[in-house]
Amino acid sequence: ATRSDVKLQEGAKLLTDGEKCLKTGLFKWRPDFDGAAQAFKDAANCFRVARSHEQAKAAFIRAAEAMTNSNSLFHAAKAMEQAALMAKVRLEKSIILNCLK
Repeated sequence: ATRSDVKLQEGAKLLTDGEKCLKTGLFKWRPDFDGAAQAFKDAANCFRVARSHEQAKAAFIRAAEAMTNSNSLFHAAKAMEQAALMAKVRLEKSIILNCLK
C-alpha cells in the first residue's frame, strides 16, 4: 500500500474514533468534545498528507464544531482557517486543470 493509502485508512479510523467520543450511553452521559476534536483534527491532517483535500476540509470542520462545543473558540477558528485553506487548494487545482484543457 502506498503512503497515501495508509494515511487515508488512518484518517478514516480517526474519524470513527471521533464519532465514538461524541456518543453517549448508559455509563457515559456527556460527549467528549475534546477527544472528538483531537481525533477529527488528526484525521484532517492524515487526509491532508494523503492529498485528499475535500476529506481534510470536512474533518477540519468537524473538529471546529467539537472545539466550539468545548468552548475552545480560538482553536475552533484555527480549524476553520485550515478548512478554508483546504478549500482554496482544491479550488486552485480545479482552476489550473480547467486552464490546461
